[in-house]
Amino acid sequence: MRVLVARHAQTLANRDGIILGRRDSPLTGRGRTTSEDLAANIAYAGTGVICTSPLARAAATAELFAAASGWPLLIVGTLAELSSGAWEGLPRRAVLPKGRALRPTWTDAPPGGESCAAAEPRVREALATVTSLPYEDVLVVGHAGVNHVLLRILLCLEPQQALAIRHPHNVVYTVKDGAVSWLRSGGMTGHGLLTRR
Repeated sequence: MRVLVARHAQTLANRDGIILGRRDSPLTGRGRTTSEDLAANIAYAGTGVICTSPLARAAATAELFAAASGWPLLIVGTLAELSSGAWEGLPRRAVLPKGRALRPTWTDAPPGGESCAAAEPRVREALATVTSLPYEDVLVVGHAGVNHVLLRILLCLEPQQALAIRHPHNVVYTVKDGAVSWLRSGGMTGHGLLTRR
């Protein structure tokens, strides 16, 4: 099975530096256009399904991929973004020093929020659901936080390796037989994971 992992399109909150977590925000026009371009460049081979987080920003992005691929769409509740607790709806600059990650370690969480470690059991459940489907390809549309956890499980990464993964809105990762490649909107491709330096 080939598993493709995408992040939802850019939202107004992403553009403005607002922490979302389980809250939602509409997609920007730029975000929609970028995701449409990304969707148009994916090689859709064989039978496939799109599994999406239930949050509206992911579901709206998944619809763009569904329109390009003709694949059916399945909402998977356990793919929802990690909760950011008391920080949801706040500007990043109001609660985080410049350059500091929302979750600098696997066990860190915003006040009242969810850590990557805490999310692992539900993401394992999501992955079990996704990989048991009778399709050759599965495209997962998630979020920055939940995708870190998903890729850690899929690739058996150490926590800090998973946290170092960059997952911009314009990239989809492909995982097959333990190998990883990426596709950027515009059609640029490469091998391995994009990581923070």
